[in-house]
Amino acid sequence: MSTEVPVNISVLLLIIFLNVGSTLCQILFEKLGKPSKLLSIFSIKTNFERLMRRNESNSAIGCIDALKALSAFWIMFGHRSQRFAFSYEENSQWWSYLLEKLIGRYQKGVITFFACSAILVTISLLRDLNSSNLPQFLVSGPEIGELIHRRNLCREGWLPYLTLTQNYAKTWEYCLSYTWYLSTDFQLFYSTPLIVYCIWKLKAKSFVVFPMLIVLLQVFKYYRMFISVDDNISLYVSTEYRLGQYMIGILTGYIIYDRNDLKFRASNVKIAIAWILTTFFFCDTFFNFKLPNILPLDRIYKVIKDDLWSCSICWIVFACHCLKSGGIFRSFLSHYSWQPLSRMCLCIYLVHYQYVVLTNINQKQNISYGKWWKLHIQLGDVMMCTIISAVFHLFVEAPGIQLVSLLWRRQKRSYQNIKNLPESHE
Repeated sequence: MSTEVPVNISVLLLIIFLNVGSTLCQILFEKLGKPSKLLSIFSIKTNFERLMRRNESNSAIGCIDALKALSAFWIMFGHRSQRFAFSYEENSQWWSYLLEKLIGRYQKGVITFFACSAILVTISLLRDLNSSNLPQFLVSGPEIGELIHRRNLCREGWLPYLTLTQNYAKTWEYCLSYTWYLSTDFQLFYSTPLIVYCIWKLKAKSFVVFPMLIVLLQVFKYYRMFISVDDNISLYVSTEYRLGQYMIGILTGYIIYDRNDLKFRASNVKIAIAWILTTFFFCDTFFNFKLPNILPLDRIYKVIKDDLWSCSICWIVFACHCLKSGGIFRSFLSHYSWQPLSRMCLCIYLVHYQYVVLTNINQKQNISYGKWWKLHIQLGDVMMCTIISAVFHLFVEAPGIQLVSLLWRRQKRSYQNIKNLPESHE
């Protein structure tokens, strides 16, 4: 037994002890009438109540919860479909064709995450500016070599993962390939305060400056895609490739937050045109309409199509939240039942890929799946990963969030006390 196993088991037992002990102590203290905020940090009871709590605030953007949850499930379906030996047949039924096309475009779910993240972070920063204030598994099977290879990569190249720069370090050889999103999102997150501060200062002028920057980013992408011809993986995970999509989300967040001062008005005709264009683009993304084969235009469309997806997602958020447009579609996206799933999205994203890999590696032989078996397995992935993610959220993520929040509140309170001290005079 390697030294990693005892360490992993010790950490797991410590987490369980903290959560179970905190829960029992909190129940006891509540009965004595002496509730403790510190004990509630690791309490399963409190964290479950926070997870299921319904946010009915008028400022809450409900449709983002649904978009995040649906994107997480979409990515999960797509990652599982990569493991199937069975491939799509051209003579299958129309509904099977539509399903394969839908699952095959799962990368768009990542863009949805970036756009939603940019909107939420921007609104939060603008509020602050205006207020001035796993153990090792025993597995066997024909694909066990993949797990051994990944483990060796993790042992040899752990530093980029620790510094969240793995999206620029040998992108074709990840030990945890799906974690590129964490580094890209981290880098975009830390660039957001500067961008939002510039927008806050420029006000309406930012709608001239930042679209120009987005266009320049498209030119840079065109150069990398068709002139320098970079490999698809390094282009896909690079931060500069995602920056345009993120900026679109930031501008949308600014519009949502400051729409009254911007005096934004939209007639019913403009709203209808926007919905039609969004629907058309979604359909083209999934079904690849036969457009005129003009090489320069075709290349330009390939460069901007991911940013157009970000625009479409941002329009849905703005239309549903601000314009109250969308009818049944808006009611579906804004339903409060999406909120718990939205809070677990990070855990779902981190858990699902390992679950898919481990269940695939434990197969005794390679299997060719039919469409019904594929759907059956993918729905099983959704159920199991949601349950496992809920456990991880309650035992790890939620206590971590509460602990950081408690430390941040204390630091902020100390800063306010320093600010309120009377100035000394000699």
